[in-house]
Amino acid sequence: DYIDLVPTLLPTGTGFAAINMLSGITTFNTKQFGTDFIVTQVDPTNAFKVKWFTFNPGSELAAPTWGSKISLDQSKNTAGNLPDILSNIFVAPEGVMVDDRSNIYVVDSGLDRLMKFDLTGRLSTQSFGPSKTGGALSDPSGITYFNKIIYISDTGHDRILRYELSTDFR
Repeated sequence: DYIDLVPTLLPTGTGFAAINMLSGITTFNTKQFGTDFIVTQVDPTNAFKVKWFTFNPGSELAAPTWGSKISLDQSKNTAGNLPDILSNIFVAPEGVMVDDRSNIYVVDSGLDRLMKFDLTGRLSTQSFGPSKTGGALSDPSGITYFNKIIYISDTGHDRILRYELSTDFR
């Protein structure tokens, strides 16, 4: 059933609350982040193309709002740097998903790349693109996860790729 629009998010603009030109959305499968969601945007003018929103229930004096889960406040970030997920590293992020360990995966069709981030927004070395896969991805446009398998819609090659997530080191 339709509940309502998500208040305080703007359908236009280039700031953190702007959600224009949405290309993907995902949620978490844990109670810890039960109301949170992550969106991707392809708007070339928006500096923050991947955004993690969390619900702030408000109080007697303040209305409920949606805000950034990953801080924009430089003083709260290690060495004063923005988390990688908020930096201007994306060209056209088309899809986003979260695995069972709450790692965040983003496919970027402009970079032909899959990027993995941890809960603090730091880019993982397990991310890959043309330089590591010899052009395995071309215009990826969607991503999903089920039972330790990542599925990527590889639009440029008209196929679906499957990658098994594993911690086995044999």
